[in-house]
Amino acid sequence: MRHGEVGAGGVVERTVAVEHGDGRERPADGVSGAVGGPVVHDDDAQVETADVGPRDRAERAQGELPPIVYGNGERDTHETTRKRCGAGAAPKSKHASIRPSASLRSDVLRRRYMRLLILGGTGLLSHMVWRRAYARGLDVVATVRTRPDVPGIPAGARAIDAVDVRQDGVLDRVLDRAAPDVVINAVGVTKALVPVVGEADTRRINAGFPHALASASARRGCRVIQVSTDCVFSGSRGSYTEADAPDPVDVYGQSKLDGEIADPHVLTIRTSMVGPELAGQTGLLAWFLAQRGGRVAGFTHARFSGLSTPVLADALLDEALRAPGLRGLYHLAGPPIDKCSLLRLLDDAFEAGVTIDPRVEPRIDRTLDGSRFAAATGFVPPSWRDMVSGLRAAHDARELRRVQA
Repeated sequence: MRHGEVGAGGVVERTVAVEHGDGRERPADGVSGAVGGPVVHDDDAQVETADVGPRDRAERAQGELPPIVYGNGERDTHETTRKRCGAGAAPKSKHASIRPSASLRSDVLRRRYMRLLILGGTGLLSHMVWRRAYARGLDVVATVRTRPDVPGIPAGARAIDAVDVRQDGVLDRVLDRAAPDVVINAVGVTKALVPVVGEADTRRINAGFPHALASASARRGCRVIQVSTDCVFSGSRGSYTEADAPDPVDVYGQSKLDGEIADPHVLTIRTSMVGPELAGQTGLLAWFLAQRGGRVAGFTHARFSGLSTPVLADALLDEALRAPGLRGLYHLAGPPIDKCSLLRLLDDAFEAGVTIDPRVEPRIDRTLDGSRFAAATGFVPPSWRDMVSGLRAAHDARELRRVQA
């Protein structure tokens, strides 16, 4: 089903090397993750917006493709790409002139030559995918609202700035500039933000945009990994498989369900996650750490089977590099756990000193059966104790970067 498909265009003709750019702070506005104007990103991400300055508007009016800025200051503009690839050629990666044909690419060659585009690069999941792709030495570009003013994105990472997925033309222009082989779409309105954003824009972004992306990517021959959610299920029984009929209970779940794609070049991943954010306290981890020394309710019968964002990011990157890769719908899940038990693990690992009072209501079980994905890929989820330990290590490393910044 397609709701309010979004056209492509509207990229502000400006990019940043994210840690050392000169982007301005923008006020919060209710959608997050994509960039420029109200922006949207993955589950539990903070809502932000970006205004567009006069220079940006003037450059956009010229109809030029935006450059990508590298950590060393090199500007890979559309014109330099045309010269490198040949006049009239579609822009490709920095190594486009020596890339083998798709039919000859081995997994090793794919790792060397594949370009990855992350849509919504500053979200809860997407910034972790971006960091870990950069650490692997992959050719990765992300769309961002503006330069994050927190340690979290490497200084040499490449970005296309000020992208609002609701603007006409933005999608085509981003895809033409980045020329990706694989796109990971982490743009979306979160459940908590539906009342702020409104039902119409929620459907447009969560349901319409993925279909527009699938169509635009098919025309360019690139693969899409679409991130969906366990909220396509009501949670009435749990252990859901891909064969189970979805039964969402709200606009958020329905919009995410409508944004799931069945096209042959698209992999749709249903999952859920816990992890650090670049800014804000909208996710479970940030919210819990803000309760240090306090008291919270722990829901003993609210069960899910998510993953920590570092583990989920690595699983998505492994799949992005796979040739030819999966297609269709898969559940990517961790060990089932209730929210009370998870909070206790977080409390121990982070030494938060939070008193957790068990509560038997609400009763909801949105656990996913991830055995099909595991069988296809060999993925083995870590234990929750190990994932929480990894979150603590990531948190400590981030705090160190913050002090050193």
